[in-house]
Amino acid sequence: MDLVYTNVLYAWAGSPIAHAHTQTQAVFPASVLEQMTALSTAVAAPTPSFYLGARTLKRRFILHVGPTNSGKTHAALRALAAAPSGVYAGPLRLLAHEIWERLNMGSIVPKGVDESQIRDEEVAGEEDTNLDTSGKAIIKTGLGRQKWVRETNMITGEEIKSVSPFAQHISCTVEMLNFGVVYDVGVIDEIQLLSDPERGFAWTAAVLGLNAAEIHLCGEATAIPLIRALVESCGDSLEIHEYTRLSPLIVEDQSLEHDLGRIQAGDCIVAFSRSQIFRFKSELEAKGLRVATIYGRLPPEVRSEQADRFNTGKADVLVGSDALGLGLNLKIRRMIFSQMAKVHSGGYGRLQPLSVSQVKQIAGRAGRYGLHSPAPTPKAGDTPSDNTPSQPTSTVGAVTTVYPGDLAFLRRTMELTPPPLSTAKVNPSIESVQAALRIISKASVKYTLPLIFNAHRYAARCPSHLRYSGFERNDANWEAVISFMDSQGLGLDKVPLEVTMLSLAAPLPIRDLQSHLYIRSLFSRLVTDLVVPVEAVLQDGLGGPYGYAEYLQATEVALGFPNVSSDANILLPTARDLLSIMETMHSCLSLYSWMHYRRPTSFPDLTRVQEDLLPRTRNTIDSILAGGLVKNRRASDHGVYGEKEQKVKYQQNVYMKGLQLDMRDKMYSGLRENIKRKQQQH
Repeated sequence: MDLVYTNVLYAWAGSPIAHAHTQTQAVFPASVLEQMTALSTAVAAPTPSFYLGARTLKRRFILHVGPTNSGKTHAALRALAAAPSGVYAGPLRLLAHEIWERLNMGSIVPKGVDESQIRDEEVAGEEDTNLDTSGKAIIKTGLGRQKWVRETNMITGEEIKSVSPFAQHISCTVEMLNFGVVYDVGVIDEIQLLSDPERGFAWTAAVLGLNAAEIHLCGEATAIPLIRALVESCGDSLEIHEYTRLSPLIVEDQSLEHDLGRIQAGDCIVAFSRSQIFRFKSELEAKGLRVATIYGRLPPEVRSEQADRFNTGKADVLVGSDALGLGLNLKIRRMIFSQMAKVHSGGYGRLQPLSVSQVKQIAGRAGRYGLHSPAPTPKAGDTPSDNTPSQPTSTVGAVTTVYPGDLAFLRRTMELTPPPLSTAKVNPSIESVQAALRIISKASVKYTLPLIFNAHRYAARCPSHLRYSGFERNDANWEAVISFMDSQGLGLDKVPLEVTMLSLAAPLPIRDLQSHLYIRSLFSRLVTDLVVPVEAVLQDGLGGPYGYAEYLQATEVALGFPNVSSDANILLPTARDLLSIMETMHSCLSLYSWMHYRRPTSFPDLTRVQEDLLPRTRNTIDSILAGGLVKNRRASDHGVYGEKEQKVKYQQNVYMKGLQLDMRDKMYSGLRENIKRKQQQH
């Protein structure tokens, strides 16, 4: 509420009414109003005019909306394949890689090609794609046609694949869109993420600034009002195509009644914490079931491998987090909720009921259309349109809960319509931060990183459909990053502004306390030494005599990998804790790759990271998940040991834990005060 009132105050201060009132009533000194007006103007949200290239075009937007398993990306991908030049922008590297592969192999049927002329054996079922095409007219990998090949390069935050310097198509993650290039067709996937507190700014910028004559947006119907407002502000045109789910989805009459013995092959249990995921995994394995595991901290390649185990029958059951469906095709027949509440990322430890959108997104992963049957041959004389291709056999999806008390909530929620998204996110620009610094410094106030960004939150004049990240109460990640940087001596008085902005755009694993020493070392070395060797930051990352690289090598020895030895005297922790360390290491290495593509001179060890450390870390994580430590007799209730288990000491010591706790307390000290204030207001 304080944000709303302050926004109103700054809007009033910049109006002619305020200046006229001040002259007659002398309520505010004129100098105060001038400073307030200047600050409000400096931190104003970016407008369409900020993207000059896009303003030279009259763009045509086609919005494809529908629930999971509605085939909403089908027409968009065909338009992309038919265009002389184009770009696909999605939320995940996995999706960008799939589009890159399919365009280069000629395995997407271009718009305008008569699908009825395609041979049966060439039409792929849903098992061949991670996209929401629902089995429609995607040619199987390996059977693409040369005449449909589109030379395509791939650009993500951590990886670049160049097929040709003259390629006219690009497949990328949304953050990597180049607004200086003109395309014939653009496709922006999962458009509802423009309201996401962490990454939404990239989708908003894509809508405002993508330089393409025809732009296809794919996502949920909840985004329609926001998209309409953004497109109108740009003076462009909008068409809306709505799709319905292509296979039935039912809520079962009974829950599992606490009994995991009722789990069947093809079931998926969705849990909302890492500990809960592994508890279910252990209990199901004790019953003789083979279990695949998917959750957010796993590397994308490992998630894909776990999905493949489940889809091919090498695993009977899937246990995963609520993010398991994004970017992965999963042959789930029944989705089972472990509970109907989760700890929100901005909830500071409080359980909150799942939203309507969250429930429907998760439940919709069950019974995907065309999952188990190939598409039938079109009948003679049939001429399917671009939006109505040949239809594979449908699969009924089911959804239920582990506990009977949750079933009524699930049933009620499934009958509701998700509310429309209220605001699209934008991020402060380096220009707005510089302008705010100039104004605040004149007021003789000690400026800090939180102060500068709070100026954007409180003083900015934004249209009703735009908000800076951090405006709403649940945008805790934004606050956590700036609080962390400030608490570690990396505030604006010590760090160049360009580095500060880089930290806010970077994929910092800020919620993972185990990564904080690595992040601090990375930015400290960047500022002081200008060059960041990967071995140095990996060594600093665990705060003791051994770093991540030594842990990786010792783990490979414990797993029995061939041609690996380790001289480090490390007593490894339990398998689950070791898995957590390897997951953190992978996140840290991915961050290093991301930084290299922005500062290649400062982060020179990309080859070492991408060709050695990242693949080894992924293989280690995959082997631990598959029970490799147990199979190699390296596990006990007390720990997992290397070759010199009688001579070593456990390195996860008080020094490291103490540093982590101290850093955590510093980072969240300011947040605690905010929480108290917000609780008092509500």
